[in-house]
Amino acid sequence: MRIKSFRGNSLVALDKEVNSFLREWKTAKVINFVATNSGGSVSKLIYIYIVEYDYDKEMDNKATECIDDFLKNKVYYKEEIMIKIDDKFYIDADSNSYTLKEKDKIQDEKSKKYGEEIFRDRGYYVTLEGVLNGYLKAQTREFVQNNETDVKELIKEIKKQTEFVKKLNLKV
Repeated sequence: MRIKSFRGNSLVALDKEVNSFLREWKTAKVINFVATNSGGSVSKLIYIYIVEYDYDKEMDNKATECIDDFLKNKVYYKEEIMIKIDDKFYIDADSNSYTLKEKDKIQDEKSKKYGEEIFRDRGYYVTLEGVLNGYLKAQTREFVQNNETDVKELIKEIKKQTEFVKKLNLKV
């Protein structure tokens, strides 16, 4: 058995929340309800429900899967709504910033979603110019990590990547 409390100052909203929980957890039942004064200078009622329920591992796993799906949709975006820079990097935007995203695959072999393509956030930027500079830095780091080279080759690669970004013809 587990105990959960629900608190609020709107009885209607609190009833909706408790009833939703009761529908979700079939074994749940209200064992106590209290309405008390907040004790402040302005009198305000606080409502408290105490609910008892059986812990159901299967139900908990379903809830975890729902949360995982929500986070996946929240964190990783579909390719169609982003600006493609190349086969690996994309630009996403919201009302406050630009996000540089890198296409990757889930590597954890124990995961149900092993091998599934995802988009990982690589950086957050205020301007489009900033996100493009972030892309150039990511490409430069990747080049350095994967190639034994000298400074001349590195400069040549940086120029090549800079030229690629210019060819995108994005106004920044």
